[in-house]
Amino acid sequence: YSSTISQNSDSGLYIDLASSAVISNTDIFGNANYGIEALATASVTANGNWWGHVSGPGPTGSGDKITASVIVTAWRGSPVH
Repeated sequence: YSSTISQNSDSGLYIDLASSAVISNTDIFGNANYGIEALATASVTANGNWWGHVSGPGPTGSGDKITASVIVTAWRGSPVH
């Protein structure tokens, strides 16, 4: 499966849980605040996604930003769709 999460006026995904989540094969771009915003109690792995820029997610890349509890070690260099 694949999805697109884009053009939201705040965060594309807001994760409020004390567990883990995996997000992959998704285009995440153009969101106003964060592509993925997760509370510190969450453990989110988000590899294999397009973040709107070839350099990957922010703050280190120029794509949509992620919070510290979102782990990304590999991303797509082009959109899924």
